[in-house]
Amino acid sequence: MSYENKPIEKWNVNDFMKYFGDQHEERFGVEYLPMGSWAAERGQIANMVGTAKRPGKYSKSVFKRFLDECLAEYRPSRDYPGVSIGWLITYRKPVLQRIVLDDRKRKEDEEIQNKPIDSTISDWFLS
Repeated sequence: MSYENKPIEKWNVNDFMKYFGDQHEERFGVEYLPMGSWAAERGQIANMVGTAKRPGKYSKSVFKRFLDECLAEYRPSRDYPGVSIGWLITYRKPVLQRIVLDDRKRKEDEEIQNKPIDSTISDWFLS
């Protein structure tokens, strides 16, 4: 099953690589190539999002957003017509940090919105 037919939570390393490759080709018109070897690139992605056997550092939605924002910001040049996930992970960490903070803030805001109002506090406001 292709990544296009799966919710992001079900994506695996292959899905991320295929997604990035599709986006890369569409945006830059060149094939996505790894930084170093394909195995090293796969290992970096697995470290970020996890595998079936071990958890990753970040949620899959955060990592996808990181890839999307980095692709949107990347400006190809004659010498560097494309970019790799390994390069993004290595050199675009501030983008990832910002996305992690944004995601944390969004979750905290949702938690506050979904928290029931304490009746003693509401009674105090009504008196």
